[in-house]
Amino acid sequence: MLQKDYNKGGLYVFVFAMVFVFVFFVYITFVHENPSPDDQKVEAAAPVVATPAPVAMTGDPWVPTPEMVARGEGLFQTNCAICHGPKGLGDGPAGKALQPPPRNFVEGKWRYGGNPFQLFKVITEGSPGTSMASWAHLPEADRWALVHFVRSLTKNKVEASEADIKAYKEGQKK
Repeated sequence: MLQKDYNKGGLYVFVFAMVFVFVFFVYITFVHENPSPDDQKVEAAAPVVATPAPVAMTGDPWVPTPEMVARGEGLFQTNCAICHGPKGLGDGPAGKALQPPPRNFVEGKWRYGGNPFQLFKVITEGSPGTSMASWAHLPEADRWALVHFVRSLTKNKVEASEADIKAYKEGQKK
């Protein structure tokens, strides 16, 4: 092999790359039109779910009011719909990967009971052995609002007993 033929292929690749870079630079600098900021298409942002203003608990928190249900719906869409789905069917995008799957509130097959106090306890403490976490960091009024919204979805409304009401009142006095 002669010294003058050594690595001739590499030289061709290098020259081709340099010519390509030069032509590309000329194209970008002088030919290609850069869009002005006014011409750029702006993608629509995801809709923001407005959470209604906080409501104060008055009287018995286990008794629903239209304001509490509305507050609960906003909180549900913001915090719960990702797993339980926007209509409470247990079909949220994150819920598809969970085992066991999230509760379908419309069916109302309750693991720990479906009366307002039992639902409040699950929201407050979570559900062991599932992905349902505790929501105790939410104010008590917001947790009750979630209870009322969930109960507005279900076909299986379990009513509280006098013993449940008495136990709750006793727990509040402590």
